[in-house]
Amino acid sequence: MCMWNFIGSSFGDNFVIDGIDIFKKTWIDTGRKVEVQDPLYHQKFTFTVWKIKNENKEITFASGEFSNNVYGIYMEKNN
Repeated sequence: MCMWNFIGSSFGDNFVIDGIDIFKKTWIDTGRKVEVQDPLYHQKFTFTVWKIKNENKEITFASGEFSNNVYGIYMEKNN
């Protein structure tokens, strides 16, 4: 089972991962879903795993809405 780390939240306006603002790129649905936990209220959510591409870089992350326009962003934990 993969573990996902909470890396931050956004109001859907900007969020930078590895120097790339993910909200300025097209999100590609990987077809995967993961269960994550809100770090503040400990509520469980099922979020979609997305990827974005920028030149030679591809970034994969899980995201969904905690509440209206409040997005949680998670990245797969490296073991």
